[in-house]
Amino acid sequence: MKWSLKEMQPSDMVRVPSGGFYHYGICVDEDTIIQFGESVVNPLVDPNTVEVNATTVDDFLRGRFAEVAEYDKKELKRKNSPEKIIAHARASIGRKGYHILYNNCEHFANECVFNDHASTQLDEFRRKMAEQFPLIDVYVATVDRFSSFKKLPKYAKNELKSVTNQSLVAQKRASYGLLQYALEASFKLPLDIKSMSKDERGKPHLKDKFFSVSHTSELVCVAVSGVNIGVDIEEIKEHVSLDRTRSHIALDGEEATTVDEMIALWTKKEAIFKFDDAIASYNPSKIDTSKYQLKTSFLQYNGKKYALSLASSIVSNVNVILLDGEAL
Repeated sequence: MKWSLKEMQPSDMVRVPSGGFYHYGICVDEDTIIQFGESVVNPLVDPNTVEVNATTVDDFLRGRFAEVAEYDKKELKRKNSPEKIIAHARASIGRKGYHILYNNCEHFANECVFNDHASTQLDEFRRKMAEQFPLIDVYVATVDRFSSFKKLPKYAKNELKSVTNQSLVAQKRASYGLLQYALEASFKLPLDIKSMSKDERGKPHLKDKFFSVSHTSELVCVAVSGVNIGVDIEEIKEHVSLDRTRSHIALDGEEATTVDEMIALWTKKEAIFKFDDAIASYNPSKIDTSKYQLKTSFLQYNGKKYALSLASSIVSNVNVILLDGEAL
């Protein structure tokens, strides 16, 4: 795709410079652009209020020159018709869910033109950031969303042969389905099951990236990164015995006075075990959480609360992406 300074026509993908990036939109007629957000970025705006909207050409430009997309032969073959591009843009007005990394104005424009949820400028930004600061993406989805996933590595297929609990089978399948989704969304990589293996501790590995999975009866989470990671998610059940659980997992100095805190402590230790290859076997009462970098989040799904923890060498660049559920 190339960009040219020329007069825009209905169904054209257009863009204008905005800060260090570009703002994208779809021209639907000589007076109207449909965009996701605004053409001048306001960092104080709550992302939850940003929506797809129709604006005037003048408001979109705001004194700047618009660049119009010119497609190569391959792009022309998969490009939607002008009528379909415009119809999709108009039907999207009012849609929310904006996210600067995963659902921005360029994603929207590419979706209208190619049915492709992509953002080349953010892909490049994430690549450069990953070279300096390891990015860690944690995806959370329902087990049902990926429960029928069939593309499993050989070791997983062998393991499932002896599993009679169909709920657990669904959870295992869902973890690989979400892993495929995460690798594509974060790194534009396919799920290469031939390169997957397990080490002596039973920890799964990919050839080029690190990942960690965890699942409950309803939710599955997958963390992916260029650095070693460990993740765990657990449902917070109010009937948990604090005293008994504390004596089983807590060290001196590790405070957990509520059920939420106790389950969160459990997820931290599970995540540490998955992360630290030097720990031969899981014994929570011997894992000191103060010695590790951790990030813990709480979320809700279907009226239930969950604790999610991640362990890694650095946790300042952790993104939690909820395909299902909501943050607390």
